[in-house]
Amino acid sequence: MTVASMIRSTSPQRPSDVVGEWPDTGGAGIDRAVERGRDAAGAWRAASAADRSRALDHAARQLDEA
Repeated sequence: MTVASMIRSTSPQRPSDVVGEWPDTGGAGIDRAVERGRDAAGAWRAASAADRSRALDHAARQLDEA
């Protein structure tokens, strides 16, 4: 994957505050992300509420540590 540019997200209240930056992967990157989401949807749907809750909690902790 070739990344030509970055997408920058800023705070609407303070545009000088950068919230995050991500590679702009273009249409091909979007297609891959949608495909991966569709592939994962069945397993997510089949998971119990408790398992989904644990997965979301784990993801939140990883984001806090980043």
